[in-house]
This record gives sequence, structure tokens and C-alpha cells, in this order.
Amino acid sequence: MRLTRGAIPLYYQIAQILRSQILSQEYKPEDILPTEEEMVRTLGVSRTTVRQALQMLLHEGLIYRIAGKGTFVAAESLARSGDWSVESIDGIISSGSVTKVKFLGSRSYPAGEGLAKTLGTAPGTMVTEFRKLQFVGDDPFFHIILQVPSNLAAKVPLDLIEEKPVFTLIEEYCNLRIQEAHQWMAASLADSEVARHLQLKRGDPVLLVERHFIDGTGRVVEIATDHYRTDRMRHFLRLTRPGLPGVAQAKYAEVG
Repeated sequence: MRLTRGAIPLYYQIAQILRSQILSQEYKPEDILPTEEEMVRTLGVSRTTVRQALQMLLHEGLIYRIAGKGTFVAAESLARSGDWSVESIDGIISSGSVTKVKFLGSRSYPAGEGLAKTLGTAPGTMVTEFRKLQFVGDDPFFHIILQVPSNLAAKVPLDLIEEKPVFTLIEEYCNLRIQEAHQWMAASLADSEVARHLQLKRGDPVLLVERHFIDGTGRVVEIATDHYRTDRMRHFLRLTRPGLPGVAQAKYAEVG
């Protein structure tokens, strides 16, 4: 495993690498993973970092633990079939790294009124659009359109776009931090370009996901529009309740 000290936390990098090894079946179902002690020694990180990485994979259903025996690859998992759970911005980084990416090209154009309003710029301000295609194994999974103000996009190295999400490159090369992301999901239909890249027919159903990545000043620095194949995508949310496990909580309205 090769880790880099930078914007992406070390435990996310470890989780990405292990996830990739599981999806590629370098570690097959029911294989035992290296122990925490082995990973601490070989990676040069703390036990806490290793445990955070393993906890991510446990939540995704990729691995399971048996006390006194070790950590094993799960026989079945959502992620192996091309599904995953995203619970944070760093989770988006992690999920994007389990698949390979093909860069389809870029172009620049002046923003219209609607796009300019979303980006908080004046109409006519130049915007750069990146297009990518993401795969699970050899199968196309989703088509990506990214819109970034050109003054930021100009600093993004094109040779790294297939290796990292663009918003992480914006953070790294534009010296800013993505603080939050807003996401919308809707049913849609594939247009000619999306259908061609996803190996669908024009008009086939797709899942449309739009995300706005926002920096610490409240500025939208990237708009991502993704079209997912519905036969490969299933969105998972983990919902919890406050209070102690197993203890019901209720609030009663006063009756006047």
C-alpha cells in the first residue's frame, strides 16, 4: 500500500486501497485480512488510523470480524455489485476511488444567467466543463459533468483528473477547502451522449444526481451532474435514532 500525506485523511486512503483489493478479488470472499498490528507496521500509521479504515469497510458490509480470529472479506456486499453508501464529503472521495475513471475531455464557455447565479458570479464569466466516465470493473457505471469557474479550473492538472475527484484537486491546487456539499436526486432519461457512454438506449431510465460543492466562504466551486445506470446503482442511507439502544423514546402532546 502507498499512502500520501495531504488533504485526504490516511484512514480514507487505507480504506480505498483495501476496498479496491476486495473489489478486484485480490482478497476473495472469506479471505482473512492482515491484522491491525501488521497494517500498523507495514503502513507506518497508528492503530487508531487502521481501526477507522476498517470501521468504514464494516459499515459498507465489505468485511466482518470474528473475535479472536480476525477480519474477513464478506461473502456478499453492496459495494461488490457496484453499490455503496456515502455519508460525508470524504465518503464521496472514498467511493469515487473504488472504480476506474476515463477522462472524456473539457471545454470552456461563458456562464448563462442560471449557471452564473448558482456559482455566485456575473453572467458571462468563463466556466470550464470536465466530462468523465466512471466504471465498476469493465462496465460503465455513471457519466459525470463537472462545471468549475475557469479561474479555478485553470490550476487543475489535467493529467490527474483520472486519478482524483476534481473537487479534491481544486482543494489541493487552489488552496481552499470544501466545507459542505448539497445533493439532489431525481429520476431522468438518458440523452444520446449519456446513453452512448453508459451502453444504454436513448430514453432509458437513469438516476440523476446533482451536487454543489461549497467552500468555507459559502461559494459554490463545483457543480457535479452525474447520470447513473439504474441497474447498477442503489442508494443506501443509514438512519439512527437519538437515545440509548433499545430504549423507546416518545414525546406526548398536551391535550387541552
